[in-house]
Amino acid sequence: MRTWARALLSTAFLFSSQSLAAESIDGYVVNPVSDQRLAGIEVGFSISGPDGSFSEMIRKSTDADGRFSFSGPFLTDGMAYSLTAYYGDIPYASSMLLVGGQRQVILEVFDPTTDPGAVTVSSHHLFLTFGNELLDVAELMQLYNAGDSTFVGVHEAETKFVTELSLPEGVFNFRSAGQRPEETGAFVHDHDSFFHADPLLPGRSQITFTFQVDLAEFTGTYRHVAPYHTERLDIYLQPASIELGEPFHDLGTVILHDQSYRRYHVNDLALGKDLAIALPMSRPIRWTLKWVALGLTCFVSLAGLGLSSHRASSTTANTAATSGILAAGAGVDANVDIGEIERLRNKLLKDIASTDKQAQPAEYGQLMDRTVALYRLMAIKRA
Repeated sequence: MRTWARALLSTAFLFSSQSLAAESIDGYVVNPVSDQRLAGIEVGFSISGPDGSFSEMIRKSTDADGRFSFSGPFLTDGMAYSLTAYYGDIPYASSMLLVGGQRQVILEVFDPTTDPGAVTVSSHHLFLTFGNELLDVAELMQLYNAGDSTFVGVHEAETKFVTELSLPEGVFNFRSAGQRPEETGAFVHDHDSFFHADPLLPGRSQITFTFQVDLAEFTGTYRHVAPYHTERLDIYLQPASIELGEPFHDLGTVILHDQSYRRYHVNDLALGKDLAIALPMSRPIRWTLKWVALGLTCFVSLAGLGLSSHRASSTTANTAATSGILAAGAGVDANVDIGEIERLRNKLLKDIASTDKQAQPAEYGQLMDRTVALYRLMAIKRA
């Protein structure tokens, strides 16, 4: 129990003679499918704190008739509180209530099921924002459980795997409401898969999360796998100039939070449907990949040339002299190891990708000269 909650409770008891008349909270727990009131169900009573969060103060079990009651001088008229019934280790929480606002509170609980057949995604919003180096992804899923049971997914030991999330390789900085998975407790990372662990109660619920992908490792195709039958998938792309073909329907440019997105949608995705979203790479990334490919070609050619020259030479003097000249052209020490050369190469490729050849011709030319010299130096050192 939080310190402020204990203090509030203690103060209420100490000064009960000065408080308003004591109230009571009464109600019962019921399974609405069978219309049966349930005995022996734990019900937690929580009050709202200064920051708006709820902290549980006391917990009681329902009697033989499924009823519960909370009373005491600390219950003052108009005080905000919530109740949570724990049925099969699943919490069923009420909304925020006010003392004196209801004659009795009815808490509904449902039997669990491992069959996801009644669960659908009514709408799925996928935001893909390209930067110079990172792909920012945000997802908002609106789910609907049309059944009369709570979908609990698969349990392994004490871990729950409920809703599997479709995430690409190389995901980092995963967040939900600004928190990491281990902080929320609602997400599970198992090997290469992410799961949302919260059971899906009958009715509507929502899952939101964000993450990032390094564009240097992005293949250009974003794969989305429908966790359940999805009625509608909306894709928001930035920059808004990105175009998609079939089966995506173009809805034009939209403005959200002062940002322009190109919006596409596709309807009626079956459970497990693997949808490939072919995305054109942004210009800086295309340049990077182009120069990486060019660099590899140069490296292979020069490596062969360097090896032949090495074998034909009767001394190492020419090789050493050439190595020194190339090192000077690349801006490195002649004795630098191959690992440092590779690190500098990667940096130069990124610098080339972010430099406009037309607007900065001199800088662009210098970077290209250094890169070529660096690749030739790598060829000689590897030979």
